[in-house]
Amino acid sequence: MARGFHVTRGRVVVEPHSEIELGDGDLSVTRIEAPLESRRTLWREGRLAFDDTTLSEAVADVSRQTGVQFEFADPALADLRVGGLINARDLDAFQLMLRQNLAVDARRREDGVIELSSTASFGP
Repeated sequence: MARGFHVTRGRVVVEPHSEIELGDGDLSVTRIEAPLESRRTLWREGRLAFDDTTLSEAVADVSRQTGVQFEFADPALADLRVGGLINARDLDAFQLMLRQNLAVDARRREDGVIELSSTASFGP
């Protein structure tokens, strides 16, 4: 049995300062330190913190907070890693963070979806 939790009659009991990750038919529990725990709960204060987070996860968090849908022009962008702290409902700040940190442009289409594409150019 993994450290940090135990199963009692079909229930999982987790110790304080633990993070639960659910997967396909499995469960993992990790003890987290105070600074990380504090950043992970910033959504309660209307802020989002990204720490080496995939762009697909960051987009999902912003979408949950704003209701805005995003689409990747190139699916490879979803795997880019992003870091930063923003107001959860400030789309302009999120788009600026993407442009400055990842060279990713965000353009709102007529259907309201924000399409993300790379502004990076490679080669001569």
